Amino acid sequence: LVDGAEGPLPQTRFVLEKALKQGLRIILVINKVDRPECLGGGRIQEVVNQAFDLFVELGASEAQADFPIIYACAREGWCTTDFNAIPELVNKTKKSTLMPLFDAILETVPPPPVAANLEPAGLQMLFSNLSYSDYVGRLGIGRISAGSVKKGQKVIRCGVTEAGVVKNQPFTVQQVYTYEGLKMVEAPV
Repeated sequence: LVDGAEGPLPQTRFVLEKALKQGLRIILVINKVDRPECLGGGRIQEVVNQAFDLFVELGASEAQADFPIIYACAREGWCTTDFNAIPELVNKTKKSTLMPLFDAILETVPPPPVAANLEPAGLQMLFSNLSYSDYVGRLGIGRISAGSVKKGQKVIRCGVTEAGVVKNQPFTVQQVYTYEGLKMVEAPV
């Protein structure tokens, strides 16, 4: 994510370097393309060139350097892959959503690997966030990549301690929730 007016900043370099070392594919999102200094497109092209130069400087592979570019105005909730559509979107003569970004994520980012040794009904879930509820207790929020989960099911959390030691922690699933828009509701399981 790069600001359309400021260009790549030191934190951009740090995060990009870590991602490239892990062999990840990158999606370049140029945000705030509606700002006055970005209108006309010259500054946006300059920022894209600076980002590409940063990729090369950090040793990106050829596949990594062939990244999709999304032009966005997150504040207004739109983005596009078409550079020429920016003026119409800024002037509100054309409408867009954030779907081009979501589509780019689905096309570019590979799904998490599924463990080969799982039995057919084995659960594999990657937690992306932890939360807490005064009523339920600790909540693990993530995506199931294999198997299924039910209320009352006994599962094992496979983790690693700060010292790098593998730690498996058994627990029982108390409740299962899903999201309807931004609202969390109990899943019918």
